Amino acid sequence: MANFFFTDRDRNIMGLAAIAGALAGAAGMAASTARDASNLREQADYIEMEVNGQPAKGWVWFSPFKNDDDVELIGTFQRDHFEIIAIARPQDRTIALYPHCSRGKNAHITTVIKWWLIATTFLVAIFTPALLTIFEVIRGKEKMLGFLGVEYFYASIFSYLLFGAYSLVTGRKFMMYVHATTQVFKALGLPDPDNIDLPKRTKRKPGDPGAFGVMYFNY
Repeated sequence: MANFFFTDRDRNIMGLAAIAGALAGAAGMAASTARDASNLREQADYIEMEVNGQPAKGWVWFSPFKNDDDVELIGTFQRDHFEIIAIARPQDRTIALYPHCSRGKNAHITTVIKWWLIATTFLVAIFTPALLTIFEVIRGKEKMLGFLGVEYFYASIFSYLLFGAYSLVTGRKFMMYVHATTQVFKALGLPDPDNIDLPKRTKRKPGDPGAFGVMYFNY
């Protein structure tokens, strides 16, 4: 395992931008995209191997593979090596990808919207009313839920807008991972790559490792 830094000085993140562009057949991705993912720290596995005499290396979130496994590599050729962005084992359809690569574009957007709505609704409809009610009880108010007026309605609307803006900014920070993931799905020939959600697709069974479905998946 290795400490994985997502900063604008990290050549591995800059490498992901180049890989995503190369896989997509684009000229490249802006360096500012890499800077969007700053200040995150992860644990990841650095993989090195030889394929037909050609060195291959790259980061994956977690590698469950063994030395004698029959695997497929997805990535792009660099000047002196093959840069790995995903490793797939067709036998049991297990895949390990570059950190934060797990969903296609539509699946990513759907997930961001879902958690924005769930988190904000919990905040304005359950947590905040419960907290204010407790304060009213402690203060001995006779009229309960007096805070549920026009002001609270406007405050709730503001909360949805505020957390919606936060979700939009945060979701966009991960788009370079989404683009790279989509290209991996296309390379594997998976149908409807934009809507693939690997965490949702992975079916855990009793006894499966804790990282399964979180850091590596079924495809």
